[in-house]
Amino acid sequence: MDIKNAPFASQLAQTTPKLPNIDDFTKPSAGKTSDEVREVAEKFESVFLSQMMQHMMTDIETDGLFGGGHGEKMFRSLLVEEYATSTAKRGGVGIADAVYRELMRQQEMQQAPQTSEIEEKADEQRHLG
Repeated sequence: MDIKNAPFASQLAQTTPKLPNIDDFTKPSAGKTSDEVREVAEKFESVFLSQMMQHMMTDIETDGLFGGGHGEKMFRSLLVEEYATSTAKRGGVGIADAVYRELMRQQEMQQAPQTSEIEEKADEQRHLG
């Protein structure tokens, strides 16, 4: 049986959380609202925490009678991602705050030259006119 046609596979694809795109973290934040920047910062912290928790969970033994097996291996990563997302949304460990401040600072720096260029052009027009 082809796994792509299995009903379980389609259900899993629908419930698997979408990982953020790397472009969300690398493209300039100019023009983004404070809420959008906060969301990107929380996604970054969530990905970091997920990776950290994934390594922490690798050595945890499973219950013999009701745990273990392929099912637990498959869903443990989803559980860890959910733990990480939940932790990041509730304040996390401070990474999102630091990333947010840095992105907002960069956004201000990107907008500052544009503002000064506009002011320079206005000054030139005043002198000419």
